[in-house]
Amino acid sequence: MNPILECSGLSKQYTSGCYALNNLNLSLERGQIIGLLGPNGSGKTTFIKLINDLLTPTSGQILIDGKLPGVDTKAMISYLPERTHLDQTMKIKDLIKYFADFYEDFRAERAFTMLKDLNIDQNARLKNLSKGTKEKVQLILVMSRDAKLYILDEPIGGVDPAARDYILHTILNNYNEEATILLSTHLIHDIESILDQVIFIRQGQLVLNASVDEIRMEQGKSVDSLFREVFNVKKTLIKYDFKALNRYLLLIHAFLLAAAAAVRIFLDRTFAHWRLTERYRVNIWNYPVRIDCRRNLLCHKPVDRNSFL
Repeated sequence: MNPILECSGLSKQYTSGCYALNNLNLSLERGQIIGLLGPNGSGKTTFIKLINDLLTPTSGQILIDGKLPGVDTKAMISYLPERTHLDQTMKIKDLIKYFADFYEDFRAERAFTMLKDLNIDQNARLKNLSKGTKEKVQLILVMSRDAKLYILDEPIGGVDPAARDYILHTILNNYNEEATILLSTHLIHDIESILDQVIFIRQGQLVLNASVDEIRMEQGKSVDSLFREVFNVKKTLIKYDFKALNRYLLLIHAFLLAAAAAVRIFLDRTFAHWRLTERYRVNIWNYPVRIDCRRNLLCHKPVDRNSFL
């Protein structure tokens, strides 16, 4: 049986000259749940957009069920984007009707059943729901289709831990066994149990394409542990030099004392020719103070603006 998706020499270069994907070669088999994993900026989102015909490759080719991305392939792909694209003013039941009218493979009964299981009111408007509930509704709409390829971008990222198990259960029980699920997430530990295969991408290049069983048997590690090892980011410990810090504080203190002395000298020279029996007002940094020239001192206590002559 032919793979559901094939990439050969797939590259995407942006106008800045940066390659989001660089000569990517891989294939996705049917009937698999595949994790697309990598750190931020690795090219996962670009790859997903290329599959959905939202971007055009710079070079190379991508085939979905033997066809180039276009109208025909969009009919066989059910896509869950990271950010919602739904009309926020619509009621959930109207969204279900809209999807049923638009997609021939949409199953409205399945959608209403999942809404009931998650205690989501079908008469509620999307704009009145929490972020997590909105993502649940969007996932329900995506998984209610009988698609050949499901692409889920962070399906459990915004939901509470208690609902994650149900969502994973929903994913497992609401797709055709001959279909393929491509799942991009950073919560590897939570989804590892449902994965058949994983793809590691770093800086637009393929690092690993292997089955979960191979990783466990050959590497003797979980997918989460291997991911942390491959994409390890060393933490730099900050060591404070308290002696140097003390010297800096002393310098700052000395500077402030010198600045205060300079201000005092300036004021003494400025008001020296005034009569010593008079009081004068000045604004220092828009802060009203009073100069008492009889005592040659600066009154630090704030003065009521209305008390001045």
